[in-house]
Amino acid sequence: MKKEVKTLPKETIDIYKRYLNTPYFINKSKNKFLKNLNTGKATVDEIETFLKKNKIGINSKERFDFLKKNNVGVDCSGFASRILDSISLQRNGVHIWKIVKRKTINPIKVIYSHRVRPVNAKMNADTITSNENTNEIKSLKDVIPSDLIRMNGGKHIAIVSETLKENGVLKKIKYWHSTEGVGVCEGDIIIKDQNKPLQYQEWKKIKGAEYQPLDLYKKRINSNSIRRLKLLK
Repeated sequence: MKKEVKTLPKETIDIYKRYLNTPYFINKSKNKFLKNLNTGKATVDEIETFLKKNKIGINSKERFDFLKKNNVGVDCSGFASRILDSISLQRNGVHIWKIVKRKTINPIKVIYSHRVRPVNAKMNADTITSNENTNEIKSLKDVIPSDLIRMNGGKHIAIVSETLKENGVLKKIKYWHSTEGVGVCEGDIIIKDQNKPLQYQEWKKIKGAEYQPLDLYKKRINSNSIRRLKLLK
């Protein structure tokens, strides 16, 4: 039996590992000029600096609870943005938010989106996975690491991190995301029939998650799919 495993680059996998035990946090404040740590868009370096400043080990048992107590974490699009940025810098040599497009007619929002807080303003799940920025991958056999899983009508996003094929047939998809209850984590999708859509495959449950990914994928199903960024070479 011939097995073929495709993964993301080591540098990107290392960033994911450093994000582990980081809780999900979404900013509910109307103050759009808050720091990344307070908006759910923090880089892993910013999170680790915050932990060290407060004398909390970056791999300690208290990490998750301490960050959660202090409203420090990363939401789904914040996490996806940082992972995609790593991939884009390696492939394209440019930050991902300079590739992603967002339609706006408000000049102030243009300045804010492109110059002030691009990750906060431009990189939401719906924009990243929109038709303007991505193409739909209609066949599971064509899925590759760095493809995006659009869920809940564009309100949630995950990134394909690994694919496994046996004799040329897709058998498993691994993905990363940040979700309520567990924060940054990995999920598995066992492919029962690569000729059927994603909702008919076996999604392994994620222990502790408030919302199971398969349920999020089935929610607003007509707007969900696997997507690939057009300009990510």
